[in-house]
Amino acid sequence: MIYREIDLNDWIPAGAGGTATSYNHKNNQELMLKLFNAGVTHDGYAEKEYNLSRKVESLGLRTPHAVELVKVDGCTGVIYQRIVNKKSVSRICADDPDNIDKYARLFALECKELHCHICNPSDFPSRKEQTLKSVAVHKGYTRHTRKVISAIINRLEDKNTCLHGDMQPGNLIIAGDTPYWIDLGFFSWGSPMFDIACMYFFCKHPVGLLWGTRLCHMTRRQMRRFWRSFAAAYSANPDELTRKAKENIIAFVAYTFDLESYEGLTAAVFNAYLNTACLFRA
Repeated sequence: MIYREIDLNDWIPAGAGGTATSYNHKNNQELMLKLFNAGVTHDGYAEKEYNLSRKVESLGLRTPHAVELVKVDGCTGVIYQRIVNKKSVSRICADDPDNIDKYARLFALECKELHCHICNPSDFPSRKEQTLKSVAVHKGYTRHTRKVISAIINRLEDKNTCLHGDMQPGNLIIAGDTPYWIDLGFFSWGSPMFDIACMYFFCKHPVGLLWGTRLCHMTRRQMRRFWRSFAAAYSANPDELTRKAKENIIAFVAYTFDLESYEGLTAAVFNAYLNTACLFRA
């Protein structure tokens, strides 16, 4: 696909995340730029997210319209429709912690709605296949680690359910009363437990909370509170949902950490982490 070269001087920094920095256009309030951080994302990441965003929009899910692919000094990015006067659920909760329960329930309902959508397997990748392939080629795993992770992933049901892939409260924004999903680079299909495990990791797991508090601007106690209200709204049996999420946390971690190098986490270190953090049992 064609990337248009643009001048970053035409844009004003608006925020930074784990994979990208966002900018608002100086003269056109209807446009925002998501510029991916070099060294964190792989070649083709911007194109992948652009294509996925277009396809997700065609499903009827609310997401900012992807306008075009661009380049800035070798870095790739996507220009999106700018949603004016929006806030992420995580930022709302951080600014108004008394209403964490309210917005955790809202987030849960939006997640349930997303998980009611059926994906065409020919339009979106299978998260199970992606993860199994990632584990198979990961040079940092021992044979035992590879075997155990694959067994956990294989026992998850095969469903054509739409998955966000990075389902955490920073990736749902609200403008007025209208919610929009953002950051769709991991959008795929499969068992909803892939998404639920993602939420559990950032809200409850001791290691995941290191990232969760940074990404979501909330304290550890607030993230745990968010999970409790989320689980109660998402499932009629929140304790069972929590148990399953804890059992399947590796289904999220293995794929995501293999794709992106968070703070220099190498394959060898990740392998040691898996074997000492009691994420799973043989």
